[in-house]
Amino acid sequence: MSFTAGQIKAAARGRWDVVFSVLAPSLKAAMRAGRKQHVSCPKHGGTDGFRLYPDWLESGGCICNTCGSRSDGFATLQWLNDWDFPTTVEKVADVLGFQKEESRPVQLFSKEKQHRVQGQLIDFGQAPYEFVKGHAMCFYARLNNGDKTEVLWSHTLDRAIELAKVRSGEWVEFIKIGFREGVGMNGRTYKAAVWSVRRIESPEERKARESGVAKADKVKAQAIANIWSEASPLTEDTKGTRAVLAYLRWVRGITLSAKRLAHDDSIRAVDAMRTLEGEKSYPAMVAAVRNPQGKIVTLHVTYLTEDGEKAPVATQKRLMALPSTRTIRHAAIRLAEPGGLLAVAEGIETALSVSTAMRIPCWATISAGGMKSLIIPDNVRYLLIMADKDATHVGEKAAEELRRRMVALGRDVFVFTPEDPIPEGAKGIDWNDVLLTKGKDGFAGLSFND
Repeated sequence: MSFTAGQIKAAARGRWDVVFSVLAPSLKAAMRAGRKQHVSCPKHGGTDGFRLYPDWLESGGCICNTCGSRSDGFATLQWLNDWDFPTTVEKVADVLGFQKEESRPVQLFSKEKQHRVQGQLIDFGQAPYEFVKGHAMCFYARLNNGDKTEVLWSHTLDRAIELAKVRSGEWVEFIKIGFREGVGMNGRTYKAAVWSVRRIESPEERKARESGVAKADKVKAQAIANIWSEASPLTEDTKGTRAVLAYLRWVRGITLSAKRLAHDDSIRAVDAMRTLEGEKSYPAMVAAVRNPQGKIVTLHVTYLTEDGEKAPVATQKRLMALPSTRTIRHAAIRLAEPGGLLAVAEGIETALSVSTAMRIPCWATISAGGMKSLIIPDNVRYLLIMADKDATHVGEKAAEELRRRMVALGRDVFVFTPEDPIPEGAKGIDWNDVLLTKGKDGFAGLSFND
């Protein structure tokens, strides 16, 4: 190949929507949702555990709560299509107009100089280039955006249209990503614009989608507000609170009082909440997921039986669906108000175990991805990261990423991981496991010294 992976990655920056539209059509739902909403994983399925990174147009990265994260578009395509790295680079290069046979790759415009044309594709085809004599046959595309008709000319337009599989009558966006030098019929060198193309929504489709999203957002926001307002504080004697307290105390070993658990209003109980399967309602522990400003963005739900065991359903824990205007990025379940010292862990039960054993405030980040993106208050000087020990090392990697970011901000950071080995057949071990097996003694040897 006459091009490098670095050149292709640079060319793809800001254009991963074009690349994914051609090479990964299963990401269509995620691209439409963007950073605002989780969708079903295109690899393993599920309900709402997958999303693209907030900067996915630039990086191409994604994350799945089950499959883990992929840092860039190359990694995403390798994972999704089971390709090796050279194959992935070659296919992305092909979409972006690089040719293996050419000695000179596409020369890129800066992002701000990229030319974009949107409209309904009226027709396209091959025609003699009208402006420079001696050039080879050129290709055109005629578009109408409602206000005017525009004609594009380029030697690469046919390839861009073929790769995107667009047809006349569809709404499309053409993006000039650079230019390539070529040789005309007269032997002279010339510059040919290189284009990529993707389908876009028509004005009618966009209006209908935005209207539907707005209605869905209203329903989701109201559902979150209703559940939280109707839920009971853990100091009240209800069927739900009895189930939650039994679960935390007798199943999870968390001995914090109901008054303490209710103090920061992060956990409430519901007497009966319908499951995702919709067959039956169960008591539930609901926890408020708050953004850095302290506003509730969604609720984390744990379904229980009346005697405090996990409910016998397929989905025992879940996040309520978020409106498209909200995100859980940077958010956490704020289980206690921090002072100068704060601990963080992934799960609610893990965080409460830390507070039980060490008598310090601890937040739950919900997942490894949540830990990596967490924002903590400015008044926190000392941060304890209570990492999960996973067979895949996902928890430890997330802890390390958070540590590096916090150290760069001038915080004093300490990372702790359970010392015991992962039991045979288990996916990992966390600090709730330590509390259940060793009690508070399992935390006694932790040192805050550098």
